[in-house]
Amino acid sequence: MSQPEVGLWVSPNPTSGKVVARFTLNEGQGATLSVVNLSGQSLQTQPVVGTGKVQDETLDLSQQASGLYVVRLQTAVGAKTAKVILQR
Repeated sequence: MSQPEVGLWVSPNPTSGKVVARFTLNEGQGATLSVVNLSGQSLQTQPVVGTGKVQDETLDLSQQASGLYVVRLQTAVGAKTAKVILQR
């Protein structure tokens, strides 16, 4: 059985508020999905557990200022990041 490749995609990009983070993790694999500003400050963090299939998690950036943010998927073996632009 092949292992799903860990990737991270964010859409829509640019966004005016909510974005969907799409990723694939191995079934039962734990990870942390977070939104980080360019100063490295974590603004949102939520645990996720892999299903072995493509997963979508919605992130709400509507309370943040316009600008560039990094969505980070951290697993025990590493991290994937995707940049997202928030425009009002």
